[in-house]
Amino acid sequence: MKKLIAIFTEKPKGLIAENKIYKFGFLTILVSFLFWTLSISLDSSNPYRYGNYDILIVPIMLLLNHISFSFKFSTTHTVILRMLAISWLVFGAIWFFIT
Repeated sequence: MKKLIAIFTEKPKGLIAENKIYKFGFLTILVSFLFWTLSISLDSSNPYRYGNYDILIVPIMLLLNHISFSFKFSTTHTVILRMLAISWLVFGAIWFFIT
């Protein structure tokens, strides 16, 4: 039980978590990737209309995991973000195995 609590409450650590170039640079890349996939899914001339929004699952998953595990927030916000990130990861895995 203590390990489960530690997963949801420990602060980001290590050289990568402290490097602002990594945190904000990768955040910029992920947000750009999200907007690019959003523009693809909203494109009306796309011949593959079925499953247009499936392409958004991975960028949202990456963005939630990066934000929740690389940035420092209050304990309550950290727990909420990490629960959201892990549940979106499970949702994405189930979605891709079902479809």
